[in-house]
Amino acid sequence: MYAIVDIETTGGQPANDRITELAIYVHDGQQVVDSYSTLLNPGRSIPPFITQLTGITNDMVAGAPRFHEVARKVVEMTEGCVFVAHNVRFDYSFLKKEFADLGYNYSRKTLCTVRLSRSLIPGQPSYSLGKLCQNIGIPLNGRHRAAGDAEATAILFGRLLKITQDAENPEPTDADALARVDALAPAGRRPEGQAEKKPSGRRVAAMAQAIKTALLPPLITPEKVASLPQETGVYYFHNEAGEVIYVGKSINIY
Repeated sequence: MYAIVDIETTGGQPANDRITELAIYVHDGQQVVDSYSTLLNPGRSIPPFITQLTGITNDMVAGAPRFHEVARKVVEMTEGCVFVAHNVRFDYSFLKKEFADLGYNYSRKTLCTVRLSRSLIPGQPSYSLGKLCQNIGIPLNGRHRAAGDAEATAILFGRLLKITQDAENPEPTDADALARVDALAPAGRRPEGQAEKKPSGRRVAAMAQAIKTALLPPLITPEKVASLPQETGVYYFHNEAGEVIYVGKSINIY
């Protein structure tokens, strides 16, 4: 599961600024299955240039909840999910700071759609969310508002996942897979005379593995997963002391 997150803030420094709007779209690897968005009262004035950028005013957030009032909702919606955002360091660092102020260590594995896009959709003139969405045909309603940006990022992430899933399908040839990559993520505008770039099969496979690795529990390595048998069997969960705490069965252990 993935939690696609976008926030709007009073500025760019987590140590000094606060969140004014938050949106979460939960993605199961196929589609969005849940969503949540809310304005937040940052407890301080929103600078005029931020209001000009986002459209969020002090009056709009005056009656909005404080972060501590929605913190449980954020934890529950992102529990067991990989935290995904466009420039994930920004959104994740702000949420970690808000939780730290509440005495809670918020920790999630992260994926950045900027980095994924650079690897899987190379050759774009810009990888900012607005320009990238425009170039590859993703609708973006409400730019610089959390719900609009999160929804567009969820669509983008779905396309990136599809690219990696196609690369792992053993049936198509490399050319077939790359043709579908083009259909999913057209190259967009390029400087005149610049050749179109396509992701190599090796790069796509590497990014697919990176996404899989992000989903693994801390003590489970990709090598351990690869060694699992693709057959019916029984599996055991152990705690840190090595004691069996759960026994299950599956028609495919892998």
